[in-house]
Amino acid sequence: LRSTSEYICKQDADCEDVQNMSLWVGLFPASSDRKAIGPQDWPTGSEPWLATSPIAWKPLTSQSGEASFKVEVAFAPALEFSLFSNGTTWSIELARSDALLVSDVHKPQHLRLARVHSADSMRASW
Repeated sequence: LRSTSEYICKQDADCEDVQNMSLWVGLFPASSDRKAIGPQDWPTGSEPWLATSPIAWKPLTSQSGEASFKVEVAFAPALEFSLFSNGTTWSIELARSDALLVSDVHKPQHLRLARVHSADSMRASW
């Protein structure tokens, strides 16, 4: 028997196997709109179908118990984790973390290289 806190879904590819739970966790910019929008016909669209796409997300199973996220570059000065049920097609937000404040969001973190008009030159920027 499964715990009532675990929701089994049948409606999306991430939950086809009955062992996979429809719970998943995502990382979002703080205060972003996380309402479900359902499948869209956008050529580059993909699950999870929310008004704001997560920066990163991972499915949770009854065996996982925890999920690790590596965020190399902060995309926003404040981030939040959200726990969802009901799969990735029509997700239901169950819980939201307190905001994680990122103090160095505006500091240069990576070198960026770009081609220029001349074949023997490149532009480097931070």
